[in-house]
Amino acid sequence: MDSLKDYEFEYFEKYHGGEKEVRNKMENCPDCGEKLYKFHQSNFKELFMKETSRCNSCDYGQKKILHKLN
Repeated sequence: MDSLKDYEFEYFEKYHGGEKEVRNKMENCPDCGEKLYKFHQSNFKELFMKETSRCNSCDYGQKKILHKLN
């Protein structure tokens, strides 16, 4: 099981540019540009969601992000 220390918090200041640029940063692999597969695990008691993204086309590894639920 993944530790919360493996995840980074989502913050929107890192996304800048036009809609297409931001969408590419969020949805595509930074190495090969293919679509990332995203998996979500919600924790409504602690009010956060774990997002794990991976690429099937290359050996990018995993992108792990925490989303705060309001």
